Amino acid sequence: MSDGSQLRERSHYFAGKAVVCGTLFGDRVIKCVSAGASAEQSGALETFSDLPIPLACRPPTRARGEARPPVAVAAVADAHGVLAYAGAAAVEELRRLGPAGSTTEVAPFPVDREDREHLAKLALQLGLERPADIYFDDYAREASRLLRENWPAVERIAEVLAERGSLNGDRVDLLVSGESTR
Repeated sequence: MSDGSQLRERSHYFAGKAVVCGTLFGDRVIKCVSAGASAEQSGALETFSDLPIPLACRPPTRARGEARPPVAVAAVADAHGVLAYAGAAAVEELRRLGPAGSTTEVAPFPVDREDREHLAKLALQLGLERPADIYFDDYAREASRLLRENWPAVERIAEVLAERGSLNGDRVDLLVSGESTR
């Protein structure tokens, strides 16, 4: 694989993570995203919180003094599971689309070991009895669905990551919403 195609896949990997993160957790959650300057240098998606709460788990506006409903622990773990598979799903979608938008069958892109370890630790911390360290088809399917629905945003972010190497969270939010950062 050429350096150019590796950079393209790496950029889409982290762009996919950024788009799914923005979709599930909302604006102003991402601190920065980078694709890494070379194949040896890993990229990253950094959030302001180690455990952001998904939009679906946030209670609606409540009256003053009204009790806050509890957060659904399983829903938090599921959102983080979908996020863990987002990068791999983005590369799969990129490969499936192929050159010039042609669609082809591709083998699944492996999920990063660190993402799998993060899921296992999260399940343990949240007291969940299910084994979060194994492949959850539902997570991969949901990540793929969210990415297909937001593919133009993935492309916009991947293009900037390939060109600049990194983006701050405010720029990611703008690109997810369709606004330009140029």
